[in-house]
Amino acid sequence: MPRPQATGELGVTGHLSIGVEAARLRSLAARATEKLRHQHSTALEVCVFIITNRFRAQDLQYQQWVSVPLIQPSNDTILITRAALHGLRSIYLPGLNYKKAGVILREIG
Repeated sequence: MPRPQATGELGVTGHLSIGVEAARLRSLAARATEKLRHQHSTALEVCVFIITNRFRAQDLQYQQWVSVPLIQPSNDTILITRAALHGLRSIYLPGLNYKKAGVILREIG
């Protein structure tokens, strides 16, 4: 049986700077961590994804995700947010019209 995942997704639109995306991702990571604590669980992996709008054919298309492993299982908002921001910085490309970004917590125990 697959393990549950704590997730957070947010639809965004337009040319957003990494600072704006990071602020949105902080909120998503905090909400996902809140769900994790509510379940009395911890996560060992933080996945981050970012996607452009596939229906805007005139725009450059890009979708990417990255997995950031944690050293030990955690449900700490600061640690999980830092991991999510590290992941975002590794996949973010400036100047694109992003539609969605998200955080998925995995290896929940």
